[in-house]
Amino acid sequence: MTFSRYPGPLNACPGYRWKLHTLLLTPLLLIIIFIMLTHGVWGEEVRLYYLAARQALPSLVQPVQLFTDMAAPFLYFLYLVILLRSVLPAGRFGFRDEARRTEGKMLFCRLIFFGFLLLFLATALLKVSLGMPRPGEAWPPHFFSLEDAYHSFPSGHTTEIVSITLPLAFFFRKKSVYIALALFIALVGYSRIWLGWHHPIDILAGMLWGGLIARVICCSPYSGSVPESTTPVRFKEQA
Repeated sequence: MTFSRYPGPLNACPGYRWKLHTLLLTPLLLIIIFIMLTHGVWGEEVRLYYLAARQALPSLVQPVQLFTDMAAPFLYFLYLVILLRSVLPAGRFGFRDEARRTEGKMLFCRLIFFGFLLLFLATALLKVSLGMPRPGEAWPPHFFSLEDAYHSFPSGHTTEIVSITLPLAFFFRKKSVYIALALFIALVGYSRIWLGWHHPIDILAGMLWGGLIARVICCSPYSGSVPESTTPVRFKEQA
């Protein structure tokens, strides 16, 4: 079934590159599947395994914590650079192509608007309302709790990283960028489990929810995801 004749969110961005979307998330998905198969989706087995890993490598804890905390600010800095290059005069620092400049400004505006509504407000509401315990905290869930110990599901860091990384990949449109950002997403997601902040199921939920937010952020006439023309090109027959 196609929705080409019907307006609305299902057809707002018919050219969205779901294949690339999936490929960018594949490294993290494979890591999550491996952890789930070996240690489970949730519970003490996962927590104790990574607790032992941190105790065996205590010198890595602080660098990994710094990496996971600074990952999002680094990406927001890239968005700021894109905005500056979109508003500065075309030339040495600004984008020369007008379509590229418009695309950059639209991307930044959509990040601010939808990031605030979906990434922060909706995700925070979801975490608070569910009240799922973090690794090491007692069951059952504390619904509508304001305690951070019961804000495990979904992973906020993973949601944020996925939702703001995928639009950057679509904006730059380079294979080297795709590879780097896919690995970046995987490392951030895995770091949340390694540090003992989240269960594997939290990371999976954050990846899926963040992917939906990324789709909304990318879904713009200037995002590069919509085909330039839906009318087939007719070539003149050679004599």
